[in-house]
Amino acid sequence: MIALEIKKSKRISESEITDLISQAVTFNFNYITKPHGTLLDFIFKESESQSPEEITYILDYPYYYNYLKQILSSYMEKKQLLTLDKKELEFLLNKIDTELFSARKNELVDNALDAMGDFFNIGAVLRTQIPPQAIEPIFERKELRSFSFST
Repeated sequence: MIALEIKKSKRISESEITDLISQAVTFNFNYITKPHGTLLDFIFKESESQSPEEITYILDYPYYYNYLKQILSSYMEKKQLLTLDKKELEFLLNKIDTELFSARKNELVDNALDAMGDFFNIGAVLRTQIPPQAIEPIFERKELRSFSFST
């Protein structure tokens, strides 16, 4: 009901829609290629600490890498945290990455490639074309030099 009332009274200009689309595409590109930094910037855009409820709410927005939301939400609930600051979340993201990468390297790489294939091939039947520039940061960060495209 609230959405209907807003639609009746609020009009969004074409330039506002263009800006929103541009921001969404930029966010998704950054998130699939550099998930930790993008997520940290997104969550702590206005404050150096957030409540677990606010973090969980914000984690509903990103489309890719759902496992991060699941793990972080479970962790915050289990620890019954009152707040979480940027450095703590960065530590947690790195720990999640390290643990998952050591236990499930292939799944993690597959997940990243699936996300990129989906994003870069929206509307295509085959979602297999990914620009090398998008893949390299992930492989370099995970120290997968054998997958790197540079010489």
